Amino acid sequence: MDKKAVSETDIRSKFITPAIAGEGSAGWDLMTQIREEVYFTNGRVIVGGKTVKRGEAKKADYILYHRLNIPSAAEQQRIVALVDQLEAQLEQSRSTATNLLTALVAELTQKS
Repeated sequence: MDKKAVSETDIRSKFITPAIAGEGSAGWDLMTQIREEVYFTNGRVIVGGKTVKRGEAKKADYILYHRLNIPSAAEQQRIVALVDQLEAQLEQSRSTATNLLTALVAELTQKS
């Protein structure tokens, strides 16, 4: 199956949810411990002069609950740490690509 040809919802339902709650998986109970497509903030408060409005609310594909209606803080922290790590790696990759491109352009212009 070409994962690029299916929707995000299909990927979640066919791959991610079974890994979290399926047989032989992490063992989370789909009915009481997992919620999908959940807004977990109301959005940032933006103050401008005398007006106040809220920014965009943050939404998670999955929220895991250790106990009923109490999100697993450890799981959230682990996910946030992974996201931070991925963002740092992405920034490092972009920086490396920029440096390589700069070096290549410099080398090509010196040979001309």
